[in-house]
Amino acid sequence: MDMKQAVIDAGVFPRLFELLLDRASYISSPALRIVGNIISYVDDTQIQAVIEAGIISPLLPLLQDANHFDAAAEVIYNVTTKGTNEQIRFLVDKGCIEPICDLLVNPNEVHVIKICLEGLENILKVGEAEKNQGNTEDVNVFAQMIVDARGLEKIKNLQTHDNSKICEQARKILEAYW
Repeated sequence: MDMKQAVIDAGVFPRLFELLLDRASYISSPALRIVGNIISYVDDTQIQAVIEAGIISPLLPLLQDANHFDAAAEVIYNVTTKGTNEQIRFLVDKGCIEPICDLLVNPNEVHVIKICLEGLENILKVGEAEKNQGNTEDVNVFAQMIVDARGLEKIKNLQTHDNSKICEQARKILEAYW
């Protein structure tokens, strides 16, 4: 049996959900690392188990927590990379866009900025697919949500970041979606 699936089948996610809600960093940090380690090696079926266990909701506030934002961003990024369009829409519906956009402003967090840009690009791809299917009246609603979250301005500003890969990723997103 797949070890990741064995962990999921053992029912750890409901308990991890409780631990993520704990205000004590010495409790929530290890729980977040466990979720991150599991989610980085799973497929969309196993991501669905994470969603059904309610793990996403307590992750979003952790994106704004100085002690947890990097690990929480990594989990969200992995969901946008490995999840289905429906699972990515679920993230958006839960409110992930604004806190992801807010993480684009710390110039010292190069890795976090990179994964947030990649996560936003994955979200934009889903929005574009929905637009092309005629589900959103010829509008990428996720692009508009990024604008509303002041993310477009932040992405534009990243074109002059010290890291060339961040500059390139920002330009690529801007050219493709705006």
